Amino acid sequence: MHVRPIEFGSPEYAAACDLRRRFLREPLGLDLTHHDVEGEESQHHYGLFTEVPGDAATLIGGLIGKADDDNAPRADTVRIRQVVVEKEWRAQGAGRILLLEAERRLAQVGYRRFVLYAREDAAGFYLRNGYHRTGKMTVLIGLDHELLEKQLSVDPPAATA
Repeated sequence: MHVRPIEFGSPEYAAACDLRRRFLREPLGLDLTHHDVEGEESQHHYGLFTEVPGDAATLIGGLIGKADDDNAPRADTVRIRQVVVEKEWRAQGAGRILLLEAERRLAQVGYRRFVLYAREDAAGFYLRNGYHRTGKMTVLIGLDHELLEKQLSVDPPAATA
């Protein structure tokens, strides 16, 4: 598995949007709309790919980093959003690889503080990966979400399986 940037509007971006639609929206009876992707051209998109011998790389996960001006208007803060991994790759370290490598790459461009809104069923994953509770809750897409944060003091190491 490897993580690499995804260019907005590319076939890989379309595949990441499909993952988001299937796993983050459809289970809630929602669709991924044009409004949902507004402004994403200026955000940092990352994909987690696996390669099967003889086949092209296959996208199995995605994540977006957005400069965060909602919670702390600081130039070093990025909001992690739309984290998704194909169901059959979960609980195998794929999400951890995606998250930590995206954080490493975002740190290379100057971000040191990471914030995200986690659904209740996903908060444990982020807490195990160095995030801390802020005590702030909100409702997004009809579900309770908790604001979590992580502060880096040094550049993070590359993720390994």
